[in-house]
Amino acid sequence: MNILQVRKESGAWQTELESLSGYSKSHLSETLKVLESNKQIVRKKEGNLLLHVWSSDFFPGHQEDLFRVGILRSTEYIPYLLSLTGILSQRGIKMRIRVFDSSIDILKSLLLGSLEVALAPFLTQLIYASLNPQVRFLHAIASGGSAIYQNRISTSKVCMGSEISTMSLLIKKFLTYNEEIQYLPYRTPREGIRSIVEGRAGYVALWEPYCQILSKEENISPILQYGDMLGETPCCIASTTTESREIHGQILEEARQEYSSIEVNKIPSLTDFNKFSEMLFGDVEMEDVKRSLSSYHFSPDLTEEDILQVSEEAGLMIPRHRIISWLRK
Repeated sequence: MNILQVRKESGAWQTELESLSGYSKSHLSETLKVLESNKQIVRKKEGNLLLHVWSSDFFPGHQEDLFRVGILRSTEYIPYLLSLTGILSQRGIKMRIRVFDSSIDILKSLLLGSLEVALAPFLTQLIYASLNPQVRFLHAIASGGSAIYQNRISTSKVCMGSEISTMSLLIKKFLTYNEEIQYLPYRTPREGIRSIVEGRAGYVALWEPYCQILSKEENISPILQYGDMLGETPCCIASTTTESREIHGQILEEARQEYSSIEVNKIPSLTDFNKFSEMLFGDVEMEDVKRSLSSYHFSPDLTEEDILQVSEEAGLMIPRHRIISWLRK
């Protein structure tokens, strides 16, 4: 129901749905029973009489046959999705992928309990983990896969990039050597692409597969690669919560093992690769998505040193015992 999709984790009282939907009490009750039997909604009694209703996508808690993953539109997440979907299907568990435009919103949903796993930039995860002890890091996803591009004929001194992400660290280092340039955040990669192509921004920081799109534009070229400044430091990681790790520990560990053995050159031929690509990048050519995989170094390895490095780059003072707790199984 659209009302429940809009309400997200807040859900709605069943009595509210009567007035908002215009259905009679009996018709609404029968409709909700069907949706509940199809596991499209979750209903819970609160008090003696009132029923609270949520879309299963946004129910803030565990559901037996559903596993929800929050991601941004980035090529690097596809190999992990391919690894996880096989593990879940063996158990008869459905994977629901929720695509976000904001890494902040992903972490909010994780902490509200409407996601089992969050795939998001390392820096965003680090900030949220430092504020919320229930966050647990699972492993890295990849490094590389991003760059700062310049429009060679633009006179703009603006550099656009995503907000509060590992990309911010790349931009921060770039601005250290280019103090006259001003940073402005974009809401989506497409907005960043339009701004630099039209010359309203002289520079933009982007990730794959959007780098493939910019590489075809005349007068635009990469001037700084992720690895030039941040080396093999993971750009994105997978995380969960303490509660979800207790419930899904075996699944998460098997998915990590499967992910660690995945062969990058075989990824495009795997079942579901095209499905995930189209879900994330319906307006990006499939060949560009496939080509963009080679820009990343895929590895689940995540160490205390990685966390310390990103913390120091971001100016965060985090005690080692907190770092150890984030990695604890």
